[in-house]
Amino acid sequence: MKYDFDLDLSTANSLSILASRIKAGSTVLEFGPATGRFTKHLKQNLGCKVYIVEIDPDSAAHASLYAEETLVGNIEENEWLTRFSNISFDHIIFADVLEHLIDPTQVLVNCKNILKMDGTVLISVPHIGHNSILINLFNNKFEYQKIGLLDETHLKFFTKGNLEKMIEESGYTSIFKDAVYKNLEETEFNVFFDQLPKSLQYEFKNREYGNVYQFVYEIQSGESSLLGEEDYIKRQSDIYFSQLYYDLGEGFSEELSTKKPISIKEKTIRMQANDDFKSPLKRIRFDFINTNAILYIRKVYAVGPNLTIFPLVWSESNHHFEKNDFFIFRTEDPQLIFEEIPENQLSEIVMEVEFIQVDLYIQDLIYQTIIDQTSLIQRQIKELDVVNTQLNLSLTEIEGLKGRLNELQNLNNHLKASHDEEKSKNARNTNQINEMARKMTILDSENEALRRYLDQLLFMSPYKHPIQFLKLRKEYRSDWRELSND
Repeated sequence: MKYDFDLDLSTANSLSILASRIKAGSTVLEFGPATGRFTKHLKQNLGCKVYIVEIDPDSAAHASLYAEETLVGNIEENEWLTRFSNISFDHIIFADVLEHLIDPTQVLVNCKNILKMDGTVLISVPHIGHNSILINLFNNKFEYQKIGLLDETHLKFFTKGNLEKMIEESGYTSIFKDAVYKNLEETEFNVFFDQLPKSLQYEFKNREYGNVYQFVYEIQSGESSLLGEEDYIKRQSDIYFSQLYYDLGEGFSEELSTKKPISIKEKTIRMQANDDFKSPLKRIRFDFINTNAILYIRKVYAVGPNLTIFPLVWSESNHHFEKNDFFIFRTEDPQLIFEEIPENQLSEIVMEVEFIQVDLYIQDLIYQTIIDQTSLIQRQIKELDVVNTQLNLSLTEIEGLKGRLNELQNLNNHLKASHDEEKSKNARNTNQINEMARKMTILDSENEALRRYLDQLLFMSPYKHPIQFLKLRKEYRSDWRELSND
């Protein structure tokens, strides 16, 4: 039988989400129960009264073991409306059923006739907008499958937009929204992001609802609900993850690893240790993100007993550039390998990071630009070193000239002092010379007076003119005394 699977309520899948919305002891109508895996849970674990409608007789026979009443037939023939017209249901379930119908809107409208006033309809539908399908479409592929998103019996395809439009047109209001998420490698399609041009990979990884595999809704009749709306759908699910590998002596393997989703906005990536940490570790490999990246790796350390910190230093890496904690990884699988591992039992490995950019489709250009700029900077540094050497030589010369200048300054000060002293001597000499000149002037006057006196003596005899002679001599002696006093 096509849809005969075991029921898994331990993981986040469409049936486990739907099961969480059903009240124990409810009266339930289940469309398309297949072999009754969910029907059994409703009856045995939740104590519900379950009525079923199944198109496949063989599947219906299995499911009927857990049903109050079973109708085998086509949902859109509406026989169930008559069969269950006297029953008011707490829940009506369409678990991956509406996509198989020609007119699911009308089926939802008909459900109101047998739904309690406060009853709800539970829906899960596959998402045609999942990245796996769009990548195939980009590569001109659209192939139906036996089961899954492109089940060959699907007649309708849903995105979030047209699902909610159908709900509104049917006269319902959503009171609960959730989703099931699957990464590309978890789907039935063998597709990967590297099947896209690099220019599109980042856009696909970050597009809204790109990882939503199924939408799960609970709806209620009417334009609005007193219960309000619970919306748990993530626009962008976790597409990036870190993985820690442990080498116990036989190399790295997926079996000996720990994996967790991360956000590129995180500043600290913490990887919890598992039981493998209890064994002696030869090496640790930290694949801190699953895409190319430009980032700062500030530090990596291990946490041991009593929160003891053990710094870790990587010994191998597949980076393409590294400088002062700045790394460029062009590979889609960046790695750091650590060999010196503390013998103590470790509880976690911690990396402090700062992502600058990831999923760069222009990474080669950026990488080359950085390399070119780095080479240019290194050349400029060498040129600056030469200039710096020349400047050091010039500074040495300047220091020598400064010493010589100090010597000359001291000599100048000495000469200035000598000059000032000589100038002082010259001033004294000038005064003496002036004094001597003054006296010479006096002597000149005296000589002149003496000359006049002698001239008169030449014309005058003391014997002939005694009175005049004596008078002249007296005048001369008087003038001489005055000159001598000066």
